[in-house]
This record gives sequence, C-alpha cells and structure tokens, in this order.
Amino acid sequence: MKLSSKILLCYIITLVISGGIAMQIYYSGSTAQTQVERLTYQNIPDLEAISVMHTQIVEQERILYEYYATTNTDIMRVRLSRTQHSFEAAREELRKNHLNNRHLKEIST
Repeated sequence: MKLSSKILLCYIITLVISGGIAMQIYYSGSTAQTQVERLTYQNIPDLEAISVMHTQIVEQERILYEYYATTNTDIMRVRLSRTQHSFEAAREELRKNHLNNRHLKEIST
C-alpha cells in the first residue's frame, strides 16, 4: 500500500471518529440544555412558591400566638389576613403550574 493511501485512510478514520465524537457531544449538550431549561422555568419557581407557603404558615402560627397574648385583636386580624393572602397566592401559582397533577388536586381540595 502506498504512503499516500495510508495517509488518506488515516485521514478518513480520523474524520469518522471526530464526527462521531462531535455528534455525541451535541446530543449530550442538548440533553443538558433541556434539563437546565426545565430547572430554570419550572422547578425553581415551584420551589420558590413552596418556600413562600412555608414561610406564611410559620408566620401565621407566630401571629396566632401573639393574637392570644394581645388585647389589640384588630391588628392581628389584619396581619393574619395578609399572610393568608400571600399563602393563597403562592398556592394558586403552584396550582397553575401543575394543572394536570392529580396529587396536587388532592392536596388543594
């Protein structure tokens, strides 16, 4: 076999291998991009809504303890109403993001 044929064969083999590696990298990158988009646009907002709900529940508990210890119940009722409104807004946002999730429907009823 001539030297030029060997060089051409090596070039073709190298081209095929590098093409395969490039395709593998492209598909791996595509999968990673899909996961990042799902995390950014779905999971993080959901976790934020859940965090708000948790914070409002803790705040409501604190307000209720203060409610029984104070004589000015009107202020406590306003504060309790505000926290309840924030909780409901976060729950509604979570519900909108997962309209077809039957587990969430069971919880919200």
